[in-house]
Amino acid sequence: AVSAGAPLGLEQLQSDGLVYGVNCSVLFVIMANSFFLVRAAKRSSEALYNYAERLRRTAGDLDLLASLDLVLKKATERVVELTGAETASIHLLNDVQKSLHLVASFPPRAVGKRSEGFGLGEGIAGRVAQTREVYRKGRADLDKALRPPIPAESIKSLCVAPIIGSGRVLGVLSIDSSRPDRFAEYHEFLLQAYAHALADQIQRVRLQEALQIMRDAGS
Repeated sequence: AVSAGAPLGLEQLQSDGLVYGVNCSVLFVIMANSFFLVRAAKRSSEALYNYAERLRRTAGDLDLLASLDLVLKKATERVVELTGAETASIHLLNDVQKSLHLVASFPPRAVGKRSEGFGLGEGIAGRVAQTREVYRKGRADLDKALRPPIPAESIKSLCVAPIIGSGRVLGVLSIDSSRPDRFAEYHEFLLQAYAHALADQIQRVRLQEALQIMRDAGS
């Protein structure tokens, strides 16, 4: 043992220097990691704020529209801008037939009386409407459990969210891409938030249309 006040030997100095150097290195790594984590958290929070602001603006655009067709068409266009998807589509639920039918898409495609339909639990859209859970797959074309199958040549990534208003399923909102693994978790959150805002707009327009019919009938 080295007594108090005794001079330190060379080995003791080397040992203390090594420990000091290791401690400094560890401290530097911790500080560096903290710095990058803080920067990453800041970038993440800024990105989330930007997305939230874009979501507020795009959802607010729908307030100015009085026609349900216009609301649905504008919604598909805006959700493509918001998420960077290649295509967006909306299927609404027919309460009488208990089936989902394509009512709007962007880019636009033909939507007629015999548009593609899904029963509850059938296909991806029907399953989302039945379970009320978001579906997100990076390779939806390989998902053999769902019917009808996804066309492999056009869709790889797919994200589908239920449109729920006043506790009722109104339909589903979908985005897709021909690139595998195109959508991350934040795309899922964005789609859910937009589907919620869209549900409010669908109910608003339907109420206005019902009130207008009542006014016309009473005049």
